[in-house]
Amino acid sequence: YEYPVNIAGLFKPAPKIENQALADGSYIATITGRFYLWQKRNEAGDMVEFQADNAVIFHGGDFTANEGSTGQGAMASGSVQAVYLKGNIVMTELSRTIRADEFYYDFKGRNGLAVASEMRNFDSKRGLPIYLRAKSLRILSENSFDAEAITLTTSEFYMPQVSMTASRMILTDTTGIDMREGKEVNKGSYDGVLYDVRMKYGKTTVFKWPKIRTNFERPDIPIKKLRIGSDSEYGTAVESQWHLSRLLGRKEPDGVDSTLALDYYSKRGVGAGAHIDYEMEDYFGDLVGYVMSDRGEDDLGRTSDRKNLKPDADIRGRFTFRHRHYLPYDWQATVEMSYLSDKNFLEEFYRNEFYTGKEKETLLF
Repeated sequence: YEYPVNIAGLFKPAPKIENQALADGSYIATITGRFYLWQKRNEAGDMVEFQADNAVIFHGGDFTANEGSTGQGAMASGSVQAVYLKGNIVMTELSRTIRADEFYYDFKGRNGLAVASEMRNFDSKRGLPIYLRAKSLRILSENSFDAEAITLTTSEFYMPQVSMTASRMILTDTTGIDMREGKEVNKGSYDGVLYDVRMKYGKTTVFKWPKIRTNFERPDIPIKKLRIGSDSEYGTAVESQWHLSRLLGRKEPDGVDSTLALDYYSKRGVGAGAHIDYEMEDYFGDLVGYVMSDRGEDDLGRTSDRKNLKPDADIRGRFTFRHRHYLPYDWQATVEMSYLSDKNFLEEFYRNEFYTGKEKETLLF
């Protein structure tokens, strides 16, 4: 069943509605003046709603204008194929609100195109609004969008201090999926993939990446932690940790936390590694791997035999994998694998783990 599209005035004087027949047998209706348009979607009462200053409505001839007034009652209603809106447009559907300068919407296919648009969401964890602005926002279906020339920020100002820009973004509204899976949903949940991404401070680009994934709860930059320092042993040090899944442009599964480490030490060399923690219903574990080219010497203590120790090889690193699986009948399986390039690597670069962590073993039981 197709519900009718209804129109009501918002202010006095009421908007002016004029019907016109075209040569091809179709009909249009023009609306001049601020109005409210809505269509019921289903028996649950879900609606798609618009407010705008002007519009052109495309219909098949059964859209009729009635004598109405602002505030209550429909001034016009009937079967509508599509609508073109212009001027201070506000579209509301479920928990989603889109503002735009121009908007074309197809009621039959439930898709459309918004020009100079802004979609607003709210990060309930941090108490911040999130703004997605796009030169064009194409509605592919009720739950998927394709945006071009986008800016993602927490600032309502036209020129935000901190923002993320992208040439394109594919956005999926996952609210319905999350609700069916029993997840807590406050305002709406999204999953987006951004292309040709730039992190900006004002107009200055501070980071570029070809593809990043976001859940639209905050401007999801891939960097997790950055530390810059200097000392006599390592020289200038730049240590960084990155969200691995976002760098790969993939959605991280629930229960998984993956981190990529990229480090530079002017007196030692460069290093890279990954740390992945996971916890599921029947198993949990972690994986740590790191490799570096080291041209320096280890300083492990105050005595002479613990200072200026040259490594056996320039390529050094470590690997640790731990996994525990809960089996039927109260059985458990534990797997652990460990590798160290040399006896001093862990003490030199992971000193806290060396003194307080579990002894490195390879075992199965």
